Amino acid sequence: MRPEDSQSLAQTTTDQADLPEGAASPPVREFSIQYVRDVLTEKIIPEPMVVPPEVEECVKREPLLRNKKPPRWLIELWCLMFYYGGNIIATFKTKAGHKVVVAAGEVEIKALLQDVPYEENRHVCIEFPEPWR
Repeated sequence: MRPEDSQSLAQTTTDQADLPEGAASPPVREFSIQYVRDVLTEKIIPEPMVVPPEVEECVKREPLLRNKKPPRWLIELWCLMFYYGGNIIATFKTKAGHKVVVAAGEVEIKALLQDVPYEENRHVCIEFPEPWR
């Protein structure tokens, strides 16, 4: 499995019927503890999340961002809301400063916390992004 295949590390096991109303299907990637460990130890540096057109449109409509470059944290927050809103996820911030999703859903997060040593997963953040508006 190559990091360039997808922007998310988490395999999406929810089908469209399980997603909150208005939520988009997250990018799909097979969940692999070894791959997650490689990302957490920075043996593999995944690309930043792809910004969907819906998020780009929100940036254009936001009055406080007119004529300004939006901060990375805001774009990442909106992308997480768009792809994973209403679902529990585990994220990791790379040395390059961008967030990657390393697990999505209770099963993957439980596996991450049980199977990845603390020294490697101590910088993982468990998040619950709000549903996309």
